Amino acid sequence: MKCLSYRILTVLIICAVFVFGACGGRSAQSSGQQKITIQMNSVQSVGTVPVDAMVRFKELIEAKLGTDRIEIQIFADALLGNDVTVLEGMRLGTHEATIVATAITTVEPITSLFDMPFLITTREEFELIMNSPIVDTINRSLREKGYTNVSIWPGGWRNITNNIRPIVEPADLRGIKIRVPNSPTRVALFNLLGANATPLPFGEVFSGLQQGLIDGQENPDSVLVSASIMEVQRYLSVSNHVFQPYYIMFANRVWDAYPEDVKAAIVEVAEQVALECWDLDEQITNDARRAAAAYMQINDLNMEAFIRAAMPIYEDPAFVRPIGQDIMNQALRILGRI
Repeated sequence: MKCLSYRILTVLIICAVFVFGACGGRSAQSSGQQKITIQMNSVQSVGTVPVDAMVRFKELIEAKLGTDRIEIQIFADALLGNDVTVLEGMRLGTHEATIVATAITTVEPITSLFDMPFLITTREEFELIMNSPIVDTINRSLREKGYTNVSIWPGGWRNITNNIRPIVEPADLRGIKIRVPNSPTRVALFNLLGANATPLPFGEVFSGLQQGLIDGQENPDSVLVSASIMEVQRYLSVSNHVFQPYYIMFANRVWDAYPEDVKAAIVEVAEQVALECWDLDEQITNDARRAAAAYMQINDLNMEAFIRAAMPIYEDPAFVRPIGQDIMNQALRILGRI
């Protein structure tokens, strides 16, 4: 059962959407300007970094420009559709904007860089990549495909949960059916480690665990509470195998219609929220760990053994080619790995 406090907060956000603005449109203001209404989708819930950060983004941008000028409508829990549906809808004209993580790899293969295991291990490493030309390359490519990315928010590290045994060594994953997002690299990683990687939409994870269709999953710790994962899992193994970035994306046709001052304000506020996400993630992770401890056994794993076991992916052309060998090498040089 979902935690009641998070459900109530989600309902309040959704109610605010319909009380304060008409869905998906722009209304004329007495000043002659058009009020801009932006619908933002997320598959995550209140109590996770992307949704709580979007609430903060809404607060700041509406304060900066005024609610008579702009309104952000937040649709959590995939109310507008799953990530793949929304990304396609942004190209087709049925959706406006989203905050998206792994699913972005389905439209922009370069972003698979961030699915490479143990690539980013510290905040400093993430910021080195964010301040490099790699992000400019990603943004240009997204723009050519119909999307405008205004910021990338840090979302924390992904860890492994399951119902079979604590994961300490890579061999402990053998035979365990682990849900992963629709990422070829993530599928390959867990299969390489001996697990049975099973791609599923996020919305099907809780029921899949509850019904025993899958044994485990991997996600930032916040979902332990927000999606009630802790209620249907026995073991949390702190693997930090992938650092999760979130992309703040607009359909080009929507973004291009905004006045220049609105675009500038959105970018400025999005970058401010990106910095705030670090403290937000730390708080949410600590709270989630404390809550999960009442349900789950928590353990560290043999990180060196996992890193060694995962390294063949860096040599496999099937995973390096979509990113581009030049981008891969650039990232490794920035991080001092080569």
